[in-house]
Amino acid sequence: MVKMKALIPASMLVLICTSLVLSGCNIFGWTAGDDSVEGYMAKGKQHMRDGEYADALIEFEKALEAEPTYADARYYHAKANVLAAGFDIGVIIDELDVADNEGENLPFYSPEPGMTQAENLAYKNRLYQTNLTVIDDLTEIYEGNATGSFGPDDVEVDLLVSTSVVAMVGFLDTDRDGDIDEDDLSIEISSIEDGTYEFQSIEDFFDYDPGGDGMAKPSANPDTMGAHHFNELLLWAEGKLVNSRNLIVSLLQRMDSELDIDEIDGLLINFRKTIIKYYVNTGGEGNPGDVRRQIRLTESGMIEEIGTPGDNDNQGGKDDEVWGAPESQADSDGDGLKWEDSVVLDI
Repeated sequence: MVKMKALIPASMLVLICTSLVLSGCNIFGWTAGDDSVEGYMAKGKQHMRDGEYADALIEFEKALEAEPTYADARYYHAKANVLAAGFDIGVIIDELDVADNEGENLPFYSPEPGMTQAENLAYKNRLYQTNLTVIDDLTEIYEGNATGSFGPDDVEVDLLVSTSVVAMVGFLDTDRDGDIDEDDLSIEISSIEDGTYEFQSIEDFFDYDPGGDGMAKPSANPDTMGAHHFNELLLWAEGKLVNSRNLIVSLLQRMDSELDIDEIDGLLINFRKTIIKYYVNTGGEGNPGDVRRQIRLTESGMIEEIGTPGDNDNQGGKDDEVWGAPESQADSDGDGLKWEDSVVLDI
């Protein structure tokens, strides 16, 4: 039998293989260098497959730091955030996709079964923080600031869900410090007969100084600072709802989403109607309660004006019973109802 001579000496083969591995250029499936974007992404995806979501998140964070405009890094960073926080997107969608039964709490406002009050608060904060991060990541893709394998159509549904969640859960962050914790006021929001919602315990806002110690404080007179702060919270939440509805309009035009858009759309519209009727007229033109409380949101999501700005009690006097007026002037028409120009009587 004739023996074939090796075409390449063994020592040379070892040297070539070593060089290929070190250079990262090979055809045998070796991974990219650990400190490259491709390396971070490969390790992150492997951690995802292994169910190691916290470790995956670390790798995708490294990829984002190295290349902030890489859409794939942003997409997987958002996905790993949700999974590492222990959330199931299906459960979140199910909670958004609810029938508006009278007396039912707004989604995410019911206590989570089996949790203590402290655990429930921590859960809500985790839900809030996670979806804020998802919004940051996916918005960059949706607006075209990040490019790669994922485009606007790929993230539209996820962005809608996260924006809707933040609009609702973020209302619990009453001091607007970015965390839902024991320093925030407790608010319950339950459905009423017309499909909109009722805010409960909000009277604490009007004895509340958000720039103080984060706790309610007693006041003998209406606290206009608290009312201004309440308006700012409403404006923030309404802005998120408008963003969500814009995404819904886009999805309806495409008509290729498996999400039950109609149910979620109705929920968002009714919550926005609620916000409109709770703006506080703090007096003077330009405050949200002066104009915004005199408008109606139609079923199509359009806004139409009703009544006269500043005259919510329809008594002909503008801001004559506005919130913050001295108690002696709080019932100028003598009908026994105080501060009527800061209360919507019919919307």
